[in-house]
Amino acid sequence: GSTVLDPPHISFGYPRLPPAAARDAIAGVDAALSGTPPLSLRFVGPRRFTPDARGRVVLYLAPEPPEGVLAIGDVISTVAGFSRAFTPHCSLVRLAADADPAPFEAVAAASLPLQTTLDTIELHIRDRGRWRHEHTIKLTGQP
Repeated sequence: GSTVLDPPHISFGYPRLPPAAARDAIAGVDAALSGTPPLSLRFVGPRRFTPDARGRVVLYLAPEPPEGVLAIGDVISTVAGFSRAFTPHCSLVRLAADADPAPFEAVAAASLPLQTTLDTIELHIRDRGRWRHEHTIKLTGQP
């Protein structure tokens, strides 16, 4: 079936770190992002990722400008020690292989562009097949 990705979230990467290594990286990521100001973002789209091996398509919104999100992603990937090969995005829904994306795109497009401020980063760890919230970073620096 299709899955609404709730809550909608900006993905900075999708590392495959073991839980212990991910937990070890959190303090370093927090320290490295201290002083980072909140980001004013505009989301556009919706856009589609290439279907996965099961034919599922993820619809997402793209942040503009992407540079701030990319910079935060660089910090996270450098500190955590994984490759930053990702598309900055706000995931909306993962559609089943047989689902028509057009109605979902029409619903999302009706609310776009969306202006928001990114002022919180939640770090999650994938452990035993589930994503678990581990730590929250507040972006409080001055631009």
